[in-house]
Amino acid sequence: MGNNLVDEYLNSIENEEEKQKIIELISNNKDLQSLLKVMCDDRTINYDDTKDFNINEINEHCKKYPNDAILVIIPNTKGITSDMLKNLNNHVYIRVAGAYDLTRIGALNQANFFNHKNSVTSAINLFFSSVIYTKDETIKILEEIENIESKIKNKWSNFQKLVYLYTTLKTKITYDPEYEDSPNSEVRSLRGLITKKAVCAGYSLIFKEFCDRQNIKCYYVGGNGHAWNIVVIEGKHYAVDLTLENTKFRHGTHDSYIYLGQSPAEFNKTHKPYKNDPFRSLHSRICKLSRDALKFISSTVIKEEEFEKISFRCQRQNNTEFILIQIGTKIINNEVYYTYYYDNMVDGKLNNFPLILTSKENISEYIDNKNFKKENIITSGDIINKVFSVENIADSLNKGSSYVGELVSYQGTKGYINQFRKEEKDLKIFNESPKVYPKNDGTVLVVEKDGTDPIKIGDTQAYKYNVYDVQYKENKPLLRKRIIYSDNDIIYSTKKEIQEKLLNEDNISYSIENNCGYIGYINETGNINYNEELMKYFHSTEGITLDSLEKTKRR
Repeated sequence: MGNNLVDEYLNSIENEEEKQKIIELISNNKDLQSLLKVMCDDRTINYDDTKDFNINEINEHCKKYPNDAILVIIPNTKGITSDMLKNLNNHVYIRVAGAYDLTRIGALNQANFFNHKNSVTSAINLFFSSVIYTKDETIKILEEIENIESKIKNKWSNFQKLVYLYTTLKTKITYDPEYEDSPNSEVRSLRGLITKKAVCAGYSLIFKEFCDRQNIKCYYVGGNGHAWNIVVIEGKHYAVDLTLENTKFRHGTHDSYIYLGQSPAEFNKTHKPYKNDPFRSLHSRICKLSRDALKFISSTVIKEEEFEKISFRCQRQNNTEFILIQIGTKIINNEVYYTYYYDNMVDGKLNNFPLILTSKENISEYIDNKNFKKENIITSGDIINKVFSVENIADSLNKGSSYVGELVSYQGTKGYINQFRKEEKDLKIFNESPKVYPKNDGTVLVVEKDGTDPIKIGDTQAYKYNVYDVQYKENKPLLRKRIIYSDNDIIYSTKKEIQEKLLNEDNISYSIENNCGYIGYINETGNINYNEELMKYFHSTEGITLDSLEKTKRR
């Protein structure tokens, strides 16, 4: 058909009848014809692993065809920056192949993967047009990639990079509840980095793109209408399913690593690759990652989080408004508690008298069920007007607790009845309040002791704290959480230097950037000091490998 890419695709199809269907579709579809005009030989520049991406070459090529679109085909964006693309001619289109290469297309066609209604249209749309981006789209995608990559330290091992990318992407991109009506180009491409929505194919494509850029070997695998990844770290293969991990996150579980390096026996129960998937055989090689190792690595790389996806603006029956942001999950005595950042709103702005509250009610799961049109026995009205009523919150605070109770559902004669319950044993568990520090810009800094055991080195120890502040993004409040460590007991200290110096924005930012979050302590003269042993400890957490963790464990 006069097009190398399409001809190779057609030649990969052994079934002659299927091939003729595709040729007929292309011949009768004006939209596809317009697309394929872009992909004609003389207007396409194909960069592979043997040829470096060259802006000047592309622009010179554009001069030959001033009125035509030019297609640039690249395997991935490794080595390419958003600033580079700003110098490109505006009528350049970029196809970032990623996992949608001819090897995969040919293999899936041989497996009759596309032999269902509208299959031919789906095949061409998914594997060709969905990953063709305009210049501006590609710049926006790269800007988001660069924003995420900016937190990666040069000394991190691939293991640390893997955990950071997995944790960050599962929180930044949400499974699209309108997936059935969403086009491939939106949810099964890198555009999920712009829209913050994707389905399994989009997650897997995006994750692979980051791994490719970070020199982490990563494969895209598909089966039974699903897609996931397999990565190679220190010579071992591990399964990755960001889609299912995002589901856990949407349901209120923040620190889960269930689908990163899950045991082969468990993972292979639910993940069955297509017979002709190019990387099907890798499933026989996958290994299990230690949960303890994953959580420890997470503590060395996740120093800052944003809670845009689980922030809810609520209105009570009396029209008072408040913001509720789900910030964590705690399991105590085999019971699950959900932690919230709470603040009243006045005239659409935060009141800046925040609280950290705890409940057994899971707002995230309720909202997620509502988005996916699943039944909710407990209504949002009951949660907002009973659990988070002004009177109930005041009652808990008067009892010296941050626990605000739960709703219990009973089947009545006219449907479910939701009864409110707040037990004494739960009130006693959550009896430590965070400390609120006013900031010069009129906002506040909330400091919460993490609750985990302090890090002990010799005769000294460092406490772990969660620090929250709210910034406005597009006129919407966006909560930021940062993790810091200090020798000082910040919650109970009365030293004025704690706020003025230790919790100074410059000190926090510098410490997170350079000391893995260790901010030091206020000495007897009121100045910041740093314990040398703790400094050595925090600096030694860069470059951690699985092998080094195993050796430490054996010792």
